[in-house]
Formats: sequence, C-alpha cells, structure tokens
Amino acid sequence: DPTLEDPPETFLPHILSLPPKDPEAVITGIDKYCRDYKNWMMNLGNDKSLIVKDVMEQYKPKSILELGTFCGYSSLVFASYSKGKVHSFEVNKNYAEMLKSSLHAGLKENISIHLNPIQAEEAFFKDHGPFDMIFIDHEKTLYKPDLIWLEEHGAIRKGTVVVGDNIIRPGCPDYVQYIKDSKKYNSILYQANLEYRDIPDAVLVSERIE
Repeated sequence: DPTLEDPPETFLPHILSLPPKDPEAVITGIDKYCRDYKNWMMNLGNDKSLIVKDVMEQYKPKSILELGTFCGYSSLVFASYSKGKVHSFEVNKNYAEMLKSSLHAGLKENISIHLNPIQAEEAFFKDHGPFDMIFIDHEKTLYKPDLIWLEEHGAIRKGTVVVGDNIIRPGCPDYVQYIKDSKKYNSILYQANLEYRDIPDAVLVSERIE
C-alpha cells in the first residue's frame, strides 16, 4: 500500500508552474503529476472528484466544511464547482502552506484556511454553522468523534450532506457504524479506487434526515 507522506519536493514548483487563476488547470495538473510521475499523493483524486461533483450537483451547497485538505486539491474542487464558501480545517502546517500555494489558481475569496482542530474554534461554528456540506478526510480515528462534536455544536442540520472519504482504505469502521446506528442519516456507499491506484476504496455520502 502507499504510505501517507509529505508531498515530494518537486510538487510545489510544479503547482507554481501551472497557469495562475485557472482552478481547472491546476486540478488537472495535479492529477497529471500524480499519474505521470508515479507520485502517489492522498488527494481526493479525479475519480472520487466525479462522485463529489455529483453530490454537489444534487445538493448545491453554498457553505462547505472540510476536515483535512492535504495540498488543497479537494478545496479547489469544492470551491470551483460549487462557487460557494469552503472552510478548510488542516492541523498540519506543511499541508496548510501547500493549500495556500494552490490558491494561486484563484478562488482565494472562496476558501478560508483554519490551522486548528475544530474544537479550538467553537466560536467560529457558532457564527457560521450549520453547513450545507461537510467533507471528512483527516485522521481516520477522528471521523466519529469529530462528527459527534459537529452534531453537538450546530454544524449539522436536516439536509446537511456529510461525505466521508477512505471508507475502505485505510477505513473508519467506527464512523460507518455510528452513521448506521444513529438513524439520523440516509447513506449511499460509492465504490471507488484509491486515488491514482487500482486499489478498492469507497466514499460514504450521508444526508441528515432529522
């Protein structure tokens, strides 16, 4: 299996070489970099992006909360496709800096970066919640407790769609079981490959129904 590592040293220069103020060119350029140079990176990836774009087409979110951005690929996908506001929480300083670099693609006004765990910004959630869509793709052991925290702090309402990545690889079974047992969500599991690899994975899309 691929390991979760910092991006290769060549990644940042590659990002900055891509056309400025052109999100689609940057997104496509990242995909090409990962495929052509065999640099596995834990981006959302082009295959899963299609699933998420379908979700955004259905729910048309204007406020999106993202837990874990890595290099900013998913943030760019969300902001460019939805035209909404993306609030990205990323505790890894290096990853957050990569996201800032990715913003040369444009969309700076659509993406805000929070270099904190969600629990450190309770006032933010009081002011900005609830969200139309929540994307969870950070530390897998935090999926369940962070979802519960968000439920308890006004970030989720009836109609909010919660998207969890890496349901199979590396997996988050306690999160999946919580979603199933809570009876608060209607969920669909979408099969997909791990980004840039022929390794089975899945995305869980859950709509809050009460």
